[in-house]
Amino acid sequence: MQPYYDQMNNKYMEIGELYGENVCVDVLDTMNITRELWSELFQCVPERKAEFWLHIGFGIVATIPLIFYFLAYALSTKQEARVLQQHRLAEVFANTSAVA
Repeated sequence: MQPYYDQMNNKYMEIGELYGENVCVDVLDTMNITRELWSELFQCVPERKAEFWLHIGFGIVATIPLIFYFLAYALSTKQEARVLQQHRLAEVFANTSAVA
C-alpha cells in the first residue's frame, strides 16, 4: 500500500504547488482524512512521537507558574497589616483648644 499512498501524496503535493492557496477546501479536507485513515489502517506514515514530548513539555511549562505561586503562598510569612490612623483637621483643632 505504500506505493499507492506515495503516488496519491505526490499528486496532492503537485496540486498544492500548482494552485497554491487556491486549492478547494473540499480537496484539502478529503486528502487530510485520507492521509489519516491510510496511516492508521496501513501504517503508511509512522506515528509522530515527537508530538508526545512536545505536549509533555507544554504541560511542564504550564505547571511551573502554579507550583511557584503555591510555594510562594505556602512558604511566605504572614504580615499583619499596619493601619494608620487618620487625623482630621477638626480633631487637631479640638484637641489643641481643649488643652489650652
